[in-house]
Amino acid sequence: MNSRVLCCIFNYNDNANAGAWADRLSPHFDTRILDSGSNPRCPHPLSVPLENVYYSGLMNEAFRLGKEGGYGWVMIVTSDLEISADNTQKLVEAMKDVAGTRNVGLYQPSTAWKGRSLPQSRCHFTGRMRSANFQEGWFHMIRMDLMEKVCPIDVTLNRLGWGVDLALSHFARISGLLVLVDDRIRVVHPGGSGYNREEALRQMRAWHASIPGYTSPRHFRPLKTPVEYSLIVTLTTWKARIGNIPVVLDTIFGQTYKPDLVVLNVAYDLDIPTSVQEYLDSHHVEVNRMEDMKVYKKLVPTLRKYPGILVVSIDDDWLYPSGMLEDFIKVHRKYPSRPVSGNHVHLFHTDFHCGCASLTRSDFFGPSLDLIDEDVMAHCPSDDTVYTYFLKSRGYLYARTRRKYFINMTPYNPNEPHSPDGDNHPQVSWAYLSERFGEI
Repeated sequence: MNSRVLCCIFNYNDNANAGAWADRLSPHFDTRILDSGSNPRCPHPLSVPLENVYYSGLMNEAFRLGKEGGYGWVMIVTSDLEISADNTQKLVEAMKDVAGTRNVGLYQPSTAWKGRSLPQSRCHFTGRMRSANFQEGWFHMIRMDLMEKVCPIDVTLNRLGWGVDLALSHFARISGLLVLVDDRIRVVHPGGSGYNREEALRQMRAWHASIPGYTSPRHFRPLKTPVEYSLIVTLTTWKARIGNIPVVLDTIFGQTYKPDLVVLNVAYDLDIPTSVQEYLDSHHVEVNRMEDMKVYKKLVPTLRKYPGILVVSIDDDWLYPSGMLEDFIKVHRKYPSRPVSGNHVHLFHTDFHCGCASLTRSDFFGPSLDLIDEDVMAHCPSDDTVYTYFLKSRGYLYARTRRKYFINMTPYNPNEPHSPDGDNHPQVSWAYLSERFGEI
């Protein structure tokens, strides 16, 4: 993903604030003040003087500069927004982080406390980034390939620019991209429109009707088109847990969404008891013998053997309720280009997997799968950190299912072979990966 960001400050007769925004952002990103007919003109050296082209004309100019400059993102900020120094620093860090992801289409800080903003964008402060129905255009960062679906705007139909944020949010959602509002960072929009509301709405509706593929803001609900997916469930086990396999797999074969195949990867020297072997023979389970890659047998060999197919990896000491795979598919259908983490923690999106089940696909990892060698396995006894590192290095974030539904059959035992090396194993593993392959 192209992570270069072009910051465009939209200005009309607010020169001092436009210059302050440019001074804040230009040390971190390429920045322009697009000055639309201000009188007097904005004197800042980063100012680009334009005729009074209204909001749509400013969006078109930002789109042109972003496309010609080869940027991956265009950030729009109207100069009348207010922000504190502390929030500015957090905003810059968040923008850099989001710009490196593959899963986000639109990002904005929350519009807070006073002034004009719609309840859908400002309510229910969570203290973190949250998924939103749509965004308002006072400040948002837009993926360039998403912007291409909307721009250039036909200014003969919509000069005032209402509805651009609705159209961008619509195309983000139907493309399976996240629309995020960041409640950790707050900006204030104190101003008013300055022009006729009825005329702005008329222009917005006429323009929306002309956009190929655009339907209606009512379609911001998740897509309900039924889609069938090929799905493999994979796991591994060892001598102390081989007896768990029948009861664990009973919870998988009893799922409301049936897997196409269950894959059990085990070491060459593992002795499978007769009762377990009879269970495997009577169910649709593929048993693969291989070198003992410890916990890495669970997922890596299956991803390599079945490229491009959705793979849900599970642990051999948990019980899974009947709706688990259906929940995974629902989240995947909403965000098809994101891995999914199942956890007992009530989180919806995150950049770290920590749980006993996850949905991935080989193309999420790309060539990173070949980097998981014996040295990585030796230094990173828990595979969760390794998968997170390589996925994040390729710009992916996890989505998480909402339900708390896993039942652990085996209490944690720090002395058990192959168990994590104490509570600090993610930090130790991450330090090793960063030293070997580079910081993220």
